[in-house]
Amino acid sequence: MTHQADKRFAILDTYRGFVIINMIAFHFLYDVFMAFGIDRTWYFQPVNRIWQQFICWSFILLSGWVWPYGASKALKRGIFLNFCGLIITAVTAIAMPSQIVIFGVLNFLGCAVLLVIPLEKLLKKLPSMLGLIAFFALFIIFYYCNTWSIGIESILLIPIGFPTRGFFSSDYFSILPWFFFYVTGYYLGRMLENKKGFLRISDVKIPVLDIIGRKSIWIYLIHQPLCYGICLLLFRALQIEK
Repeated sequence: MTHQADKRFAILDTYRGFVIINMIAFHFLYDVFMAFGIDRTWYFQPVNRIWQQFICWSFILLSGWVWPYGASKALKRGIFLNFCGLIITAVTAIAMPSQIVIFGVLNFLGCAVLLVIPLEKLLKKLPSMLGLIAFFALFIIFYYCNTWSIGIESILLIPIGFPTRGFFSSDYFSILPWFFFYVTGYYLGRMLENKKGFLRISDVKIPVLDIIGRKSIWIYLIHQPLCYGICLLLFRALQIEK
């Protein structure tokens, strides 16, 4: 992402591209096993849960890391990400209601981008290492807050992290606890961006992954309909052959 007007950390785009490839593979298999009912225990197998969390954690950590590099466009980016998230909610509600996405990762990232705007002056006052440790500790403490009962049920609390009974979303990333992890990424970036060790590898890139990483938002928006469409055609073809 842009660090200066003429500078990008290629290693971050490359890593993001690697994570995007993992995301596409995971969602394709999710559609095969979960959406099309081949084996609905697939998602809950430990190795697949770890894979899914690796993808999510990577995206959120990277997004927090690069927030300062796009600070001048943070308001526009936050609104855009939330708009894209709402589109995904509408499309899944109509086309795949059993896999509806309510406050998925794009809505979370959009809100996280916007929340850092008024908080940045305070965040800057905290030493990077201390901030990283403190916010990661808060993330761990609040990690299971989605299961907590606070005695109040309201749809307004769903984005914050306290869903109502019976709530379902196939992709749900609430502000709590994930904003704490987003800020952890913010501090990780501040801590490493001028370190000699990081700067030595900052220009490392694998061309294809680098390009994919740069176009991550557009790939994210189109990959799931494509994966679902391929699965639909595949399963229909198998039924015809039978």
